[in-house]
Amino acid sequence: MAIHKLEIETKKGTWSGIRIEESNSYEAFRSSETIEYEVKSMPEVIALRTEAKLDSKIWGARIVTPSIYATILTKDGKTLHIYSHAKFEWTESQHLDERKISTQNGSKVMRKSELDFLVTRIYNEDAPETFTIKHEELIKWPGGEYGIEKPTAEHMKEYGGKIDGKDMIAINHPQTLPFLGCSKREAERYFDVYVRKYGDQISICYDGNEYPEPVMRLLVLGGHHGIALSADASIGCNDRWGVNLIANGKISDKSGKWLTMEQLLNLTNDLVPLKLQDELKVRFGNWYK
Repeated sequence: MAIHKLEIETKKGTWSGIRIEESNSYEAFRSSETIEYEVKSMPEVIALRTEAKLDSKIWGARIVTPSIYATILTKDGKTLHIYSHAKFEWTESQHLDERKISTQNGSKVMRKSELDFLVTRIYNEDAPETFTIKHEELIKWPGGEYGIEKPTAEHMKEYGGKIDGKDMIAINHPQTLPFLGCSKREAERYFDVYVRKYGDQISICYDGNEYPEPVMRLLVLGGHHGIALSADASIGCNDRWGVNLIANGKISDKSGKWLTMEQLLNLTNDLVPLKLQDELKVRFGNWYK
């Protein structure tokens, strides 16, 4: 595990947090629980990226979030795709351990409590963090590279640059706003900054399959630099790109230290032999004085 300190100047002042770097989602969320940090959802990460400087560590890394993309069957047998940024137990590390959960094609088969919670959010008018898309509406738009300001040459050639009269640009893809979890204006602001960082194209990826059981994936700013809107990563995200979580601490420290000595020692208990732990406490204690 690696922890990187983050400070971002926002309209409300300086936001301080961390970027937790791990090899897979299970280890990453377990680490966040160990050091008691609250992981940011997709719309929260997008808001921070929009205000961050282009050389900030919140850019340039693949970011995994506790926001989810789920596929379920309705009572009449139709497939529904759901994007939810609600806080729930589905990203507790015990529910992401691939040795203990059921998967289909890289998706996690949802537990009954997870599905029940999600259904309550779908039909709750006071739950603006959850979005639904009908299967036929989503798959009408292909996954892949999209222009931000104008359709790509490939989309011009294959589709005439339009689907149902809409320009084939990123903001018009049916996944974009539910994925980002924000308004169209907020998404446009994000893309304005994104273009300055990466240029006029972005990848939009989704699973799009139909399943007999309810399944879910984590929403990811995918790829090596976190430039894709990915709803197709495996639940473990255990590939070459690794996992980065953006979090802010529940525990504040007036000294400005972003990880207490006790938290640091908790992370090393299973790595350091018992006979050396007292010496480690002394050395960390000298640093924290």
